[in-house]
Amino acid sequence: MTQPSFDLTTEPWLPIIRHGSLQQVGLRELFSTAHDIADLAIPVPPAASGIWRILYAITARITGLDDTNLDFNTWSRRRNDLITSSSGFDPQVVDAYFDRWASRFDLFHPERPWLQDPRLKTQCKNDAGVNKLVFSRSNGNNQVWFDHHHDHKLDPLPPSEAAWHLVAQLYYGAPGGCSTREVDGLRKDDTQAGPLRGTLSFHPVGETLFQSLLAGLVHPGNLRTHRGGQEDLAPWEMDTLPDPLGSPPIPGGFVSALTNRARHAILLTPDQSGSHVLGARLTWAFRADASKVEDPYLIHHVAGPGDLHARPASNHRALWRDLDALVADGTDTRRARRPRVLLQSSSLPLAVLDALRVRAFGFDQGRGAKDYGWFVAITPPILKWAQERDPEMARGIARTRLAAEESQRQLSRTLREAWKDFTRQSDKSEGPWVSVATSRYWPRAERVFWQILNERRFDEAGMTFSRIASEVYDEITDTACRSPRGAHAVYTRRHLLFPSPSKSRARATTGGSK
Repeated sequence: MTQPSFDLTTEPWLPIIRHGSLQQVGLRELFSTAHDIADLAIPVPPAASGIWRILYAITARITGLDDTNLDFNTWSRRRNDLITSSSGFDPQVVDAYFDRWASRFDLFHPERPWLQDPRLKTQCKNDAGVNKLVFSRSNGNNQVWFDHHHDHKLDPLPPSEAAWHLVAQLYYGAPGGCSTREVDGLRKDDTQAGPLRGTLSFHPVGETLFQSLLAGLVHPGNLRTHRGGQEDLAPWEMDTLPDPLGSPPIPGGFVSALTNRARHAILLTPDQSGSHVLGARLTWAFRADASKVEDPYLIHHVAGPGDLHARPASNHRALWRDLDALVADGTDTRRARRPRVLLQSSSLPLAVLDALRVRAFGFDQGRGAKDYGWFVAITPPILKWAQERDPEMARGIARTRLAAEESQRQLSRTLREAWKDFTRQSDKSEGPWVSVATSRYWPRAERVFWQILNERRFDEAGMTFSRIASEVYDEITDTACRSPRGAHAVYTRRHLLFPSPSKSRARATTGGSK
């Protein structure tokens, strides 16, 4: 019987945009021609978020920018020399790296399949089915929402797509129930959440993929979290598989911090030819808790010394509302800290820095196994507004965002009170007006937000957003005003739209809250 194989270094599995057309390439071609590629085009955001981290790790390896002995200035100069070159990555170094680890990049290798645990073939007897691997597919007793896949319709995946969903599960997988895995007599059927679950991830985007990959690196010394001598290795670079009953690998540097923090163990089930993936075993990887690592692509909130919490993703929150936390630190009461990758981007050449945009990958997920939806958004070039280069603009962005959110809070509060007066209800229900008003307010506020930034009219932000809130309030309550009781409730509460000057000053001083 022929052993199925899918070599990720040569097989086309990564969608890219090159010369205006959509193509697919393997890892070797992607790195060898990165200077001629505009961007990645992976259609599954959680997969894209994880794959970017894997590509950053490989970039660090083939450029030598993974060297923790380099001080920051030397490291920055080396990166700048590379990013301003037109020749891209050295093809010989690219080939040497993938030649060394060629067998480890085979998706179906019998002993070391890429990012998988072959021991699951005996330790985890139940194949969960291919639908369990794909976030957007229904499985088990869950309702069918977005397509017609269910446990009686298990359409196989091509290996290229299976690789995307493998990565997505390793980074964003759910906690709780999973397939039973037995190791040395210990049988368990629950796992911990993936390291990026429910987060909002930010990545610099250059004019070429080559620029994007280099701009996405951070100094490896910042991520050296282990003092016990563990090497900084990706899973495919490790000589042995980790012990599921031992301590999870503690990142020893940049590469391991980005690639070796999975909490799930997965093994794909290919057909005999290797042309399709029919199922997957998906279970726990470790029983012990993992060490905390500051992911360099997340906004963190500082609750105390060493106590960091990543900002969660929300389907209901537009990207511009996080803009101030991308260009400055400490812009609200939660002491938001910029993603480290954007902080260190200030050392890039100005010609590169001024063209960099920022892409966000968000996956709105609950504490348990609930997934609400994912999204992708991209900013215009904003790093020229970083507090180190334009402190007035950075402060103005924060003030404008705070003013927009304060006006929305006042609008919601006013509508709740007016609804209670109108209906004479004493319960805590906010009524139907608030959700409709919110959906109308934020798109208008976003248009005004960018106008204020372009014209630097920060002092007018509060008044401008209050005017939008007033317009929305009048639209929402128009029908109620056709009765005397409704008109009385609406106009009696309308003054709440405008906070007192003292409260407005206090919020501007403290940074407000989200």
